[in-house]
Amino acid sequence: TWFNNEVLLDYQPSDNGNLASCDLYVDGGFNQSNGTAVTNGATNTFSLFGSSEGLHNWSVSCNDTYGLQNSSITNWCNLDSTKPFVNLSSPTNGEQVFAGNVTFNFTVTDNLDSSLFCNTTVDGAVTNVNLVSLNNSLVSVTNTTGAGTHFWNVTCIDEATNVNTSETWNFTNFLAPQVTLDTPEADAWLNYSNVDF
Repeated sequence: TWFNNEVLLDYQPSDNGNLASCDLYVDGGFNQSNGTAVTNGATNTFSLFGSSEGLHNWSVSCNDTYGLQNSSITNWCNLDSTKPFVNLSSPTNGEQVFAGNVTFNFTVTDNLDSSLFCNTTVDGAVTNVNLVSLNNSLVSVTNTTGAGTHFWNVTCIDEATNVNTSETWNFTNFLAPQVTLDTPEADAWLNYSNVDF
């Protein structure tokens, strides 16, 4: 499980008697006791603030009014509040491109996540959705663009839902001239010798 700010840790204690208290343990050490009465057989929540980013283990230990105690299994969660960084590579800002199919290259870097999802946007429209992008690896995607000046950027999200958008770059695409033959039509049979093309 990934979190990007306040971590809510839910647990459900059950006892055939009355519960006295429950304690949260984070990374093997005592963190806090329940601040309100523990509800038997229902979901209770600990709020965890101020923990460092990274992978943490947690467990809950509860006592009943008879002095009997038991602990949960140990569970794991990731705390990540840092946005990924998106670095555009090409086409470079202001570049002149001479192709109908343009290859967009970028790299996304995250402090914890090994694989992120990214969208490329060209001229305000998302052109590629949820590209699986490995952390700190070059990603290439090709799109067809028309002639003229175009604007592009990349938005990425990590598993803790931290989102960041790169700066927006522009490039100008120049395409080869198009030539269309009008008359005579293709495969035409003509019965005169003076032909205008």
